[in-house]
Amino acid sequence: MPRGFVDRPSGMNFLLIVHFHSEGALDFGNGLATTGPNTTALWHPGQAHHFGHPTRRWCHSWLLLRGPMVRQVFAAAEIPAQTAMPADGDRTLVPFLEMLYEELIAHSPAHPVILQNIVQILAASLGRAGGEPADSGAIPDRLRRVRRHIAGNLHRRIGQEELAGVAGLSNSHFSVIFTRHFGISPVHYLERQRMSLAAFLLADRQIPVFEVAGRVGYSDPLYFSRRFTRHFGKSPRAFRQQPGT
Repeated sequence: MPRGFVDRPSGMNFLLIVHFHSEGALDFGNGLATTGPNTTALWHPGQAHHFGHPTRRWCHSWLLLRGPMVRQVFAAAEIPAQTAMPADGDRTLVPFLEMLYEELIAHSPAHPVILQNIVQILAASLGRAGGEPADSGAIPDRLRRVRRHIAGNLHRRIGQEELAGVAGLSNSHFSVIFTRHFGISPVHYLERQRMSLAAFLLADRQIPVFEVAGRVGYSDPLYFSRRFTRHFGKSPRAFRQQPGT
């Protein structure tokens, strides 16, 4: 962008995410402050926008989102609004921009479950960036082991105690560390993975719903149906019948 500012005193009717790839400047109502590259900021609908750079060209990526699902997901992630967050844009924003673009442009209509999952992971990633200090490290190997363990065992019951054992941590310490890095508790992360796999399996209409339940770790199909409905807002059978599934 050329030198100067984006100035919208009334904001927009969208949630706005901006990532600065170069040095920039932002004013959240407390005066103009310079920010370094690899900084991300978020504005809720109606919040004033004032950002750019007064003396030099600046480079940024941006994303506009709106809708009930977006409000719910970003509220749950507890991302600080109008705050400059140190963040690796190549990890926290750009990949999700590319995935959203691919789903929206290459597929017609876009699959609502895929869109929701992308937005959920984006929000969790930004929430983690907002809660970490600038010099925080990458995901610890012990938590990577936990994610691999979950991915390979979705077909059976898994308790948080088991996951804590895989990480080599106490149950309480594991829960705190996991939530800090992924922006979601271990229990909710596990259920989200089960539900994402279930949605994928339901696309194959040859697989009965009770078999889908078993493949994602639920021995009781009725309980699976209740959890699925709570997660997606519709029953597995209704989800299967919607266009694009």
